[in-house]
Amino acid sequence: MVDIKLTENLVLQKTRVDHLRHVKNLNLWGNDLTDVSILREMPNVEVLSLSVNRIHSLRDFAYCNKLQELYLRKNDVRDLEEANYLRKLPALKILWLCDNPCAESRIYRQYVIRSLQHLEKLDNIDVTAQERATAMRMSEQEIAAHLNEKKPPKQKAVRPQDVVDNVRNKW
Repeated sequence: MVDIKLTENLVLQKTRVDHLRHVKNLNLWGNDLTDVSILREMPNVEVLSLSVNRIHSLRDFAYCNKLQELYLRKNDVRDLEEANYLRKLPALKILWLCDNPCAESRIYRQYVIRSLQHLEKLDNIDVTAQERATAMRMSEQEIAAHLNEKKPPKQKAVRPQDVVDNVRNKW
């Protein structure tokens, strides 16, 4: 599959602002986006709706210092530890990560709540004080055991030349 990059032109066209630093709200769900590195140039964005894409990492969201709401349902975030990229976003109160492979972990909700202590709502469910206390009591060993329990193997990127070489070798 081809990588689809979120570009400055697409963001400016969609938001009708003159510069990326002026973007406050961006809704681009359902665009098959894989590369959202342009977010690094959008420190003032407050609401991002990027559900139903093919985003696999949360690394680029770490640069959105004023982010309050992040909607990422139905993407391809596999590693639960990706949530750690959002730790330094104190304004982030609402996060939707359900329907991503990482959400299948037995400790998904506890891990995210423990990592993002300022969250008020995860996947449209309020974070309760009791739930937060339970998440905070989880030991590092307990978390590590769960994370290592079901880690999917890293997928190796396949280059077109590899496919051609493989077909040639079979003939």
